[in-house]
Amino acid sequence: MQITTNPEGRTILVGKAIFTPDEVNQGFEQVYKDNVSRVKIPGFRPGKAPFKIFASHVGIESMKEDFTEIAARQALKEMLSGKTIRVVGNPTFEVDSFDGPLNLTIKVSFIPDYELSDPSKITIAVPKFDVTDADLNKAIDNIRGRYASMAPVDRKAKKGDFVYFKWSVITDGRASDRKKEELVEIGMEDFVKDFDKNLVGVKSGDIKIVMAEISSGQEPVEIEINIGEIKERILPNLDDDFAKTLHVENVEALKDIVKNELLEQAKDAKEEYIESMIAKALLEKTNIELPENLIESSVDDEIEKLARDLSKKNITLEMYLEKRGINEEQLRAELTPKATNQAKLDVILDDYSKENSIEASEEEVDQEIEAISNAMKDARRPALNENDEQVRKNLARIIKRRKTVGYLMGKVQLTEK
Repeated sequence: MQITTNPEGRTILVGKAIFTPDEVNQGFEQVYKDNVSRVKIPGFRPGKAPFKIFASHVGIESMKEDFTEIAARQALKEMLSGKTIRVVGNPTFEVDSFDGPLNLTIKVSFIPDYELSDPSKITIAVPKFDVTDADLNKAIDNIRGRYASMAPVDRKAKKGDFVYFKWSVITDGRASDRKKEELVEIGMEDFVKDFDKNLVGVKSGDIKIVMAEISSGQEPVEIEINIGEIKERILPNLDDDFAKTLHVENVEALKDIVKNELLEQAKDAKEEYIESMIAKALLEKTNIELPENLIESSVDDEIEKLARDLSKKNITLEMYLEKRGINEEQLRAELTPKATNQAKLDVILDDYSKENSIEASEEEVDQEIEAISNAMKDARRPALNENDEQVRKNLARIIKRRKTVGYLMGKVQLTEK
């Protein structure tokens, strides 16, 4: 076999292999030896048919296909001999010609060498994630809101009020007789986008003509709205009696509980911010190039994630594409920048793990399984199978990623904004 290798861009290695007629014949002999005992040929016991009978029975094209696979593996081994490249995905091969000698082209995608950034030289300005009295009061009011009562009002509607109205589309200057009913909390924007501003200042009995984007992505249309009853939300008094309905001793204890929850949320938000800024800095400071097949695989992951999220809303990917008026090719193009950054970040973090010998121990995996299983038990869902190798492998990857991010968070320089 003769083989020459040349780069194609920075992420593909191309090999051109030639197998002489003698090597092809030797290869056919190997195909014969590997398969003759498995092929049933009339008139012969398994493994006893002569080469020519075997070749005539299975066909020369079948033997060529089998030998081509053998030849491709040999050529690939020779291509990569002495090289320390990081191969990504499965190599591809193509038969250029097979008329006597066999001419093959093998392509291998790989990640070129690059330098990891020194995390200690990364500086991140972190905003304050304090919990203010205003934050506490808002959280308390949200809790009170769950126990609020509704009372009709005889005044103009304002933000936070609930407005009942009927509406219909205007066609040729006339409102349709087919009216639809809505109950909207002003400020929540849960009817259509930018609609609630039309309800501020209305009174019961008012009739208004407004423009509204009834269908997402479509041009606004003229609609008539007939205002019905307006109600305000009456919050319960913030006193010890209210606290006791929540099984808390008094108001001060309730405030302490809520504040501690807010502090925990603020801590998590701060860590998420730092983590996102580290990811951004690594992508900006690391000159890494990825092969196309790795990027395409990352795009596939993004589409699968989108499909899972849509399914939770009983929406299929096909329905989503139709609603947006795009095809899958356009969606892939749209998701490619995000997928590319995610794939780069995955490689970079994996390399920090290797460089710093960061791994997930079996004990850590066991602890993670126990924690998840307990949470699932509380939610009355089946526990994880601790002996499932795929489950353990996935959790080990998650733990290693978490430990690597923790390592980086301990190395970067943090300053206050």
